[in-house]
Amino acid sequence: MRYILGHGSKLLAKTTIEIKAVSAKVQPPASAAVNAEFEVEWQGPGYKSDYISIARPDQRPSSYVTYTYTSRGNPVKIKAPREPGTYEVRYILGQGGKLLDKAKITIK
Repeated sequence: MRYILGHGSKLLAKTTIEIKAVSAKVQPPASAAVNAEFEVEWQGPGYKSDYISIARPDQRPSSYVTYTYTSRGNPVKIKAPREPGTYEVRYILGQGGKLLDKAKITIK
């Protein structure tokens, strides 16, 4: 990064910065009861519109069965789907709906 004086184009200061991709991690329990509320621990940027979702593995990243915003705390409480099966708990970047992490959960 450089700071250059507009008049005369003189370099006044410079520094090196490292730009890293944003990342996240979700840690749900291995299983939960149908329609029960449970907690999911997460790590990530926690931007205002980011959310933790529960989705079927075949659903698009921005699709879900249920969700809750990361702004509700850490861990977040989320309600399990009404149908038993294998699902994914996902960390979704609110801007653009990008999937940053996922973990399997069995709903019984």
